[in-house]
Amino acid sequence: MPVTIFGASGYAGLELATLLASHPAVAVVGHASDNFAGKAVGNFARGPVGAAVFQRVEAVLEAPAKVAFLATPNEASYALARKLVDRGVRVIDLSGAHRLRDATAQKHFYGLDLPAYPDGALAYSLPEVLRLDRAAFSALSVIANPGCYATAIALALAPVVAAGLVVGAPIVDAASGVSGAGRKATEAYSFTELANDFRSYRALRHQHVPEVRQLIGLEQPIHFVPHLLPVARGILATTHVTLAEPLTPAAVESLYAARYAGEIFVKYVEDPEEVRLSRVVGTNRCRLSAVLDETGTHLTIFSAIDNLLKGASGQAIQNLNLLLGLPETTGLEALS
Repeated sequence: MPVTIFGASGYAGLELATLLASHPAVAVVGHASDNFAGKAVGNFARGPVGAAVFQRVEAVLEAPAKVAFLATPNEASYALARKLVDRGVRVIDLSGAHRLRDATAQKHFYGLDLPAYPDGALAYSLPEVLRLDRAAFSALSVIANPGCYATAIALALAPVVAAGLVVGAPIVDAASGVSGAGRKATEAYSFTELANDFRSYRALRHQHVPEVRQLIGLEQPIHFVPHLLPVARGILATTHVTLAEPLTPAAVESLYAARYAGEIFVKYVEDPEEVRLSRVVGTNRCRLSAVLDETGTHLTIFSAIDNLLKGASGQAIQNLNLLLGLPETTGLEALS
């Protein structure tokens, strides 16, 4: 199946280019990047991508694709998705342009109106939390791919929220590698500014909070503070919840094991010290662990992902595989 990548010169776009180059069911027929047009994709990708060359957006829009990946800024994705759908191309959007369903939140966090598509043509998919059935996928024109922080937090919270065990507002502290901000040539993201530093940003106002609440059906607010780590990639999230009733460590482990049974890309481990960036960077996996306090009513959950893979491009390929009716691991075997 012919596919295209828009925003192919960004960090997530380059990961997509590398992964899709070896995917057995697709062929990339266009790598869109106005800034890098004419340059070889292989000069920037982490793996072999053949002789591909970046092209301008307008040229790639005319490519004979069946599916397009949007690794572009929110406003660009919003406009590109409509153009592609009108051409009969199905879209997997890695930006935030199509994630939220509440008009007020969409306008507040993204400055965009809710996109207008026919019922059943647009859906959000984080497979391990919200897995659409085959019939739903067959009708889709646009798939909203989850955000990176949202993935780490939702996977941590989903089992306890679904069990009705969360009382009050969860508190989340998470730290991300610099690639989570995208390819930015600004002073704030230069090596000199980032090295030997560690700082918070967008405290209690990050755009992934309404996404998590929507995804897992959480009525309470989430008190979320993201931080910027002086490393290239990876997210480590620490989530604190108060439980409605005391649990034992065995009950917690059983809860997570039952929720993620058979999910090859989510692994619960007993030792929280094994939830670390070095165990997930370069993979499409999420590692989880949890610890109870002495009362059994305060649970601290640890989750770690690679923000560019499980938090973006790897997850997008999971959604592609589901869209095509393929095994979810197709093209991702080396990352599992």
